[in-house]
Amino acid sequence: IALLTFLHKQKDFLAIEIGCIHANHGLRGDESDEDERFVKTMCDNWNIRFHSTTLAIQSILLRENGNLQDICRRERYHFFEQVMEECNYSKLVVAHHADDQVESVFMGLTRGTRSNGMYAKRQFGNGKLIRPFLSVTRKQIEQYLNEQHITYREDSSNKKDTYTRNRFRHHIVPLVQEENPNVTVAITKWTQQQQQDEQLLDKLAVKEFEKIILSSAIHSLSIDLE
Repeated sequence: IALLTFLHKQKDFLAIEIGCIHANHGLRGDESDEDERFVKTMCDNWNIRFHSTTLAIQSILLRENGNLQDICRRERYHFFEQVMEECNYSKLVVAHHADDQVESVFMGLTRGTRSNGMYAKRQFGNGKLIRPFLSVTRKQIEQYLNEQHITYREDSSNKKDTYTRNRFRHHIVPLVQEENPNVTVAITKWTQQQQQDEQLLDKLAVKEFEKIILSSAIHSLSIDLE
């Protein structure tokens, strides 16, 4: 809602057209439907084109017996990509913020997987995915909404410890914040440095790769072993 509000108020300055995509996962019954109606009403009032769908998450979950969060993410981003292609949108703008980044980094470190965090922009479908709020804290976002006199709805599942991210949000991050109240700023700087290092190493690796590849075909490579 903060992202939608900001883009709507800045659309003339930014010279952009806005569409709003809402994926209803249908996991919270009437609450999910009320969320959709709330967003649609806001878009109607501001004359913003509204795209929505109800995803068949439960049936997919039964069929695949996979991870609920992974399935939800896959299906909604597939829908996002479809709408972008059909309506010729060049960018998908999502509202991840600095606190989300902190959680992502700690989750990655704990799993022993990639921990460079989320990128502010990356390729997505035929366009780009951008995260303009990635260095903005949740507290700042709430303050902005209060200043703009904008109401919003809270997903009740955010309060549950069922999901990994919620457990980090409720228990791990508060402990770290006790040690360093500015941990969000610190992690934001750290991820930016890590990502810049990774991008540089990728460029250098490509240069070296091109030097040692003598020839390449669909199913084979000829490499200069020396």
